Amino acid sequence: ALDIAGIGALVALAIAFARGAADADALSRQEGTGVVLLLLPALIAVAAVAAVARLLPWLLRAAARAAARQAVALRLATIGLARNAGYAVVAVSFLVLTTGFAIFAESYRATLIRGQDEQAAFAVGADFVGREDSARLIPVRDVATSTALRSLGPDVDARPATRQSGSITGAELVTGITVLGLAPETIRDVRGWRRDFGGTSPAQVANELAPRRAVSLRGDALPSWARSLALRLRTRGRPVGLDVLIEKDGYFHAVSLGRPSSGRWETRRVRIPLDAQGGRVVGIRFDPPIRTQEPGAQTGGTARATVELMPLRARRGSRGLAVTSYRDWIGTTGARVSGRARTLRAELALSTQVQTYIRPRQPTDGHDLPALASRSLSALAGRDRRLNVAVNGEPISLRITSDASRFPGIPARFAGSDFIVADRDTLVSALNASAPGAGFVNEVWINARTPRALERLDSELERPPFNVLALDSRTSRERTLRSDPIARASILLLRFAAIAALALALLGLLVGAASDVRDEAHELFELEAQGMTPRNLRRHLRARSGLTLVAGLVGGALLGLLFALVVVKLVTLSAGTTSPDPPLVLSVDWRILAVAGLAFVGVAGLLLAAVTAGAFRAAAADETHRRYA
Repeated sequence: ALDIAGIGALVALAIAFARGAADADALSRQEGTGVVLLLLPALIAVAAVAAVARLLPWLLRAAARAAARQAVALRLATIGLARNAGYAVVAVSFLVLTTGFAIFAESYRATLIRGQDEQAAFAVGADFVGREDSARLIPVRDVATSTALRSLGPDVDARPATRQSGSITGAELVTGITVLGLAPETIRDVRGWRRDFGGTSPAQVANELAPRRAVSLRGDALPSWARSLALRLRTRGRPVGLDVLIEKDGYFHAVSLGRPSSGRWETRRVRIPLDAQGGRVVGIRFDPPIRTQEPGAQTGGTARATVELMPLRARRGSRGLAVTSYRDWIGTTGARVSGRARTLRAELALSTQVQTYIRPRQPTDGHDLPALASRSLSALAGRDRRLNVAVNGEPISLRITSDASRFPGIPARFAGSDFIVADRDTLVSALNASAPGAGFVNEVWINARTPRALERLDSELERPPFNVLALDSRTSRERTLRSDPIARASILLLRFAAIAALALALLGLLVGAASDVRDEAHELFELEAQGMTPRNLRRHLRARSGLTLVAGLVGGALLGLLFALVVVKLVTLSAGTTSPDPPLVLSVDWRILAVAGLAFVGVAGLLLAAVTAGAFRAAAADETHRRYA
């Protein structure tokens, strides 16, 4: 009957695994999930008792044969337990269940605590992440300057980052792609990474994504004294607008030259904005005609024109200098550069759907962007591992170097969340090459190299200039998770449950030893009559209890770890009864288990010695003689 019950329990556990993990949503919907979780401990207990009942007699007989040449007390103990297997099964089963549940409670407590640390680190990705505060609207790049970041000290690694959204045309099931650009040093030191996320370590990912050449945006520098620009040009065809694009300190300024359409050579002049003075010319943008200025038949159609440009000149008063030679300039979509003999000639086909530029050739042109991608995105890539993604509305060609199920700093808000991680500088340059201004930093990731630096950063980041940012702190999230009342109660309850289970195990061992002295008195009297000394008889009793204890501890360790593993797999709940991100993984604090195990064995040894110390003394021996003489 016990075998049948054990088989039934295993079948029920198999069905529970087939149902899949139970998260907070599954528990709120019920659907029988709560009943399964309530029955889970009982099912495991029944299966464990059935296994002990089936395996223990065989193991005792094997131990009796192995102990044939050992000490008399040990040999008699194994033989006695093998002959009276029923008692051994009951005693060992009790110890297996109590110590097993104690080990489970402690292991699951350690798992929940580790889960809190992992959730906090995974959600942030660094010790601190600063973002633009929606109430103050001060850009991160204005705050996280190189000077400000260096002021945090040599024991702090602080680097800007960029976070953008992406999409794939035609992939209806792929939405909300998070595109994260990080410096290689930040990737190497990312917080919250686990080996089960992917087969490639952060250090390997950083090496794969790090650029092998300079990737900074190229442009023609304006002299610091320049206050205006002059461009001699001629346009033929539809009237188009021209804007000179100047980059300075990460900001892009569009300086309008108007809409020339005379068909004759003319010179357009414009003042350089104060914020753009001393910057770099990174391109010239062509705008399609304004619809209200076009004949009705041409409204909304492709605007075709030919533009011829002389070198752009920087001026201040009578002083002038040519700053562009157009030697390596190319056209983007809608612009074809057809000649550079003394002037640049561009054939234009403009529309309101795509912005058209001519610009210097950039380091990212003709190169795929190396990236780490989520596994679902990696599956969409072809055999060449290339994937075309629109990032911030601009087309970027990726080369998937490795994939992962998760990446810190990109929480999985729903099943199937997709992400791309790339080198920050390469990503920003590629975006700005496609559309100047599309790539920019909007986060700063800060990691402390020492515990002392971490403590210092807690207060230092609350002072200018970083106090204007919205800061996300790993340590703050940890404190929030640990201070949750439900989480604290759950962890405390598991600790008390482990202590109570061990106390119950000791009580059971004590009762078993006392009953052994009483119930086996006749057999022990016969051994004494055959010449066995009281001291050896006491050793015999302690050996019986010791074997029972060892078998119970071994079985309890296996049961406890198996129980914890099953619960972690089937119940995806954090200490605060929410669905953890990332999911929990079994964590065993071997130091606590070792200390508790040694203390348990020591106390059990003292109790056994105390219970058997009075056996076979003069009074006890006389009483035994009177009862069985």
